[in-house]
Amino acid sequence: MTHTTKYPNRLGDGEYKRSTTSPTMPPLPVVDWGSIGANKPKLVTGTDWNPDTNTIQVDMVIMTWTSAEWAAFDHVFCNSDQEMPYAYYENEYWHDGWQYYHNGWDKIEGELTSKSPSKTHKAWGSARIVEFPSNGKKALLFKSDMHISTDGPDLPLRNMVQQLIDDFKPKFVFTIGTSGGSRVHDCIGTVNITNAARFDLSGEFEPKHYPFNHKTFENDWEPTGDLLDKLRNSDLLMETPVTESELEKLRSDNLKELKNPDTGEAYSLKELANAEIAPGQVPPKINHLPGVPVLTTNGYVVGNTSGNYDYFAVMEMDDAVIGMISNENKVSWGVCRNISDPVQNAGINEGVQANWGGLVYGEYGLYTSFNGALAAWASVAG
Repeated sequence: MTHTTKYPNRLGDGEYKRSTTSPTMPPLPVVDWGSIGANKPKLVTGTDWNPDTNTIQVDMVIMTWTSAEWAAFDHVFCNSDQEMPYAYYENEYWHDGWQYYHNGWDKIEGELTSKSPSKTHKAWGSARIVEFPSNGKKALLFKSDMHISTDGPDLPLRNMVQQLIDDFKPKFVFTIGTSGGSRVHDCIGTVNITNAARFDLSGEFEPKHYPFNHKTFENDWEPTGDLLDKLRNSDLLMETPVTESELEKLRSDNLKELKNPDTGEAYSLKELANAEIAPGQVPPKINHLPGVPVLTTNGYVVGNTSGNYDYFAVMEMDDAVIGMISNENKVSWGVCRNISDPVQNAGINEGVQANWGGLVYGEYGLYTSFNGALAAWASVAG
C-alpha cells in the first residue's frame, strides 16, 4: 500500500515545526554521480511491493527517523536526477513509492503511548529497496516511526530492530539522520560517522531494570572503499544555505520562545547565532570518528560553546538501540549523523538554547540531511 495521505508534522520524536517557506530557500540539487565516477542507486521495489509478505533478503538496512531526513534520504537514494523544491518537501510528496511495514507491530501495540507516531498507520515505518551498481549490494531503506522518546518505557524500538533483522537478514545496519552538535568546531551541515553509541536516558528509564542505560555499545565497522574520499573532494556536498536575513526572520517570527528571562526581552541575533552557523562560514565537512560515541537521550539535550558534551560525536535520540540489538545479533552497524542544530552560545538561557536549536533544525534540517544522505551512500556503496 502506498502513502495516500500526508504524515502529520509531529512534535516530540525529533520533529520540529517548520517556519513559513521563504522564496529564497533553494531546492535540493540534482546529484551528478558521474562527477565522482559513480552511478545512482537503482530502485528494486515499486509501488506494488509488500514488505510484510515479500521480505527480500538484503545486504544492509539503512534507517532514518524524521521528515527532513526522510525527504533528503528519498532524494539522494531514489530521485536524485531531479531537483527537490522546498515546497515539495513541505508538502511531503516524496511518500509515494514507500510501503508501510507492519509485520509484528501488532505484538507491541499495547505497549505504546498516546504520543506514539506508529499508531497512525499501525506500522513500524516505511520501506523501499535499492541496489548499488558499484557493488551489487541491496539496501532496505527504512523510515522509522518508532522512537525512544514517544513509545514508553518498554522501549519497543528494540522489537522493531529485531524484526527487521529477522525478516530481511541484513549483514549491516546503518542509522542516519540529523543531530545536535556537541563539538564546538563542528558547524551546521557537518557529517560525523562513527561505530559507537552511548545511552543516557532519564525519567522513566532510570530504574535498575534498564541495565543498558549509561552504557556504550560499539563494533569494528568502518566505511568501505574510496567513495567517501571522492565525495569529500567533490562539489556534490551542499553548504547549508544560511543567510543573515533568514536567521533574522526566524528570530523575529519566534520572539516569545527566545526571551531572556532576566530582562523579558528577546535575545538579539548576535547573541543567538554563533560561529557554527555564520553565513558563508559553514563549509560542508565529513568526519570519520571511529570509537567516538554518539549520545542517545530520550529528551532534547543541548551542547554549547562551553564544550559540555564535546567528548561525543553528536547527540541524538535512538541510535544506541540499534547498536545494542545489532550486537546481540552479531550484525555490524554504524552511525552517520549530520549536524542540523550546532552547539549554542553558552552565554544565553538554557531554555532559549534549546528553542533556538529547534528553530534552526526546522529551517535547515533538509539541507544538512542532504549531505548526511550522500555521506551514508558513500560509506556503503564502494
